[in-house]
This record gives sequence, C-alpha cells and structure tokens, in this order.
Amino acid sequence: MCKHRSCQQQHLFLIIKPRAKAEKKKSGKGQLIKGMHQPIISKELFAQCLKVRSKRRHTKNTHQNIRHVYILSSIIICNCCKRNLRAQSARYGRYYRDASRFLGVDCSFSTSSVRADLVEEQIGLLMESIVLPDNWQVSLQDALKTPTEGPDPQKEKARIKGEIRRMRESYNRGLYESDVHSFWRDIEALQMQLEAIEQITPHEVRQAAVTLLGLREAWGIATLDERKVLCKMLLKDIVFDFEKKLIVSIRPRSEYAVLFQMVPSLQAIGDGSYSYHFG
Repeated sequence: MCKHRSCQQQHLFLIIKPRAKAEKKKSGKGQLIKGMHQPIISKELFAQCLKVRSKRRHTKNTHQNIRHVYILSSIIICNCCKRNLRAQSARYGRYYRDASRFLGVDCSFSTSSVRADLVEEQIGLLMESIVLPDNWQVSLQDALKTPTEGPDPQKEKARIKGEIRRMRESYNRGLYESDVHSFWRDIEALQMQLEAIEQITPHEVRQAAVTLLGLREAWGIATLDERKVLCKMLLKDIVFDFEKKLIVSIRPRSEYAVLFQMVPSLQAIGDGSYSYHFG
C-alpha cells in the first residue's frame, strides 16, 4: 500500500509542478512570460511542498546494519562437548551459544548461551595477567637448550600422520557410519598430538616473547578487531564452562608454549593447557 501511495505522490508532484509554474514560462529568448491558464495551487503551497520534500530527502537511514565483533570467534569451545561455540547477535546483545545440537552431538548444554561481554571481560583479565618474569631470558635459554625427552619428533609425526590417513580411509569406506562422533573425536585428538610435537625454531619463540612483553599495554589500547587478532595469535583454544560461567582453560600456540610455562599467573593442567584463577 505504501509503495503505491509513494508512486501516486510522485506522479501527483509531476502533474502539479508544471501547473504551479504555468503562470510564467520561458520564451524562446529565455525570458519569463506569463502563462495562458490559471495554476491549480498557489506559489505558497508549492513552496511548502518543496520544503517538505527537501527534508524527507535528507532523512538518515535508521535501518543500517550494525557490525558486531566477537573476539573469541572460532577459538572458544564448550567444556562439555569440546565443540566450538557459535557467535550470535540477538535483540538484547551478543552471545556465544553451544552449537552441538546442529552437529548432532550430545551435550548437556546444547541449548545454553552466555553473554559475549561476560566471556570477553574474563579473557581481558587473563590477557593482562600474562606477564613474563624478570629472568625470562635466562629461563628461555635454558628451556631451548634442554633436549626434549621421548620418541624422535620426526618419527612420531610420521606415525600420527599415517594413523590419521588410515582412519580417513576407513571413514570413506563407511566403517564409522554408526559412530561418526568417535571418528571425529579421535581425529581431533591425533591432530592435537601432531601440533604438540611441531618443531618451533628459537627465533619464533623469541619473537613470541617480544609479543608477550608488550601484551598488557597493547591489550589496553587495542580495538575489538585488534583484540580478536591478538587472541588468535596467542591461543589455539579457550574452554568455557557453562555451569561455572567461567573460562576454565586456555591452550597457547606452539611458539608460546614454553613462554606460558614461565607466567606466574597461569597453572599448567596437562595437554598443553593452562588455567587462571579469577579472584
């Protein structure tokens, strides 16, 4: 209805405009001369119409899309099902929601969500607590010189890659058809093992140390987009517990693993992850 009314108003204006100016028109020499018939509206009314149209033309668009930034998108996971939480905007704010029901995975918190502001405030406190000790350079040198115990890294990488390849071949043949969840769980566990033994050069670790030295100051002045970049630069994943409403662990990327061991505010809890006490 509104569309037709707008169309009718436009046609009406096109009709009224020449009639309103009909009492004067241009001659062949460019001079205004008086028209031959009476205009259907007065000059005053026509001027008022132009004024209203001008105001409407400059009316701001109040329906512009608002871009929301989720600094933990793709790295925050559920503590129960170990699946990524989905970032979602709602009428009353931003949320991270459990997405297990969309993946066909059983989870006790499949319908749960948490306000993004709450989680991002926690990660802010955690990030600002990551401060290297005064003797970090000496500790780093000792850590880099210490030979790692266990099997040969190259042989272990070859073994894990071979196991992943065999599992994928079995999956393609339909051997996991009745237990797809177990397949992906085992694949993710093997990929985590593979990442844990990736060889990181001393130069990469020292570059990571430079990042951590300026982290607290950088976090304080960073925009949301920049904080998102920092989180993905430092962390592989962040585990959130819906029952406790807390971040229960973080896992750094390989080049930061040695450095996180030196941070007093973090406590190692196994599998390369660390916890932080929110006081």
